[in-house]
Amino acid sequence: MFKQSGFTLIEVLVTISIIGILSSIVYASFSGARDSSRNKAMTVELKEVQLALETYRAQNDAFPLPTCGGTDGTDLVATDSSCPGEYIDGLVPVFTAALPMSDDSGNTLCDIEYRTDAIGSWYKLTAINCLAGVDATTGIGSQEPLARCPQSCESSPVPLCAGVTYNPAYVASAPHYESFAVYSLGGQCK
Repeated sequence: MFKQSGFTLIEVLVTISIIGILSSIVYASFSGARDSSRNKAMTVELKEVQLALETYRAQNDAFPLPTCGGTDGTDLVATDSSCPGEYIDGLVPVFTAALPMSDDSGNTLCDIEYRTDAIGSWYKLTAINCLAGVDATTGIGSQEPLARCPQSCESSPVPLCAGVTYNPAYVASAPHYESFAVYSLGGQCK
């Protein structure tokens, strides 16, 4: 008698569904790791640019000005979305290899903003809404060194940070905990 060997249709379908379930579990866990990795890379990039800005100031007695953009009151402001490529004048390639870009973030709302005054006496480089996969408890807190709005801004005569009243509701909002910044003295509350 002749016996056929092979898999039945049911066995194949069960195997395919098990593989599908396992791959979705693995993908979900890697997605969080990818966001975490991108978040850490973005913070490291901003710290590297901070060092480049301080080196630039040591050699030129002022921080660099934006390459393009506009003004916001008395501040000069450029973002990587309004100035594609290099939004800080004279920093690349002498002081740093490249500037951080919003495309490097896992958050689609990300925008990198460089702000200074007309003579370059201070700066603030902010990664606005650039952290992905975070919430109010896992994002940047108001007491962390990279806080977009440091707690010291709370005690200023006008309790504002980035044009928003600095209060617990703002600290618990995505524009605060998904954003982080590096700045010089004088730029922290901008």
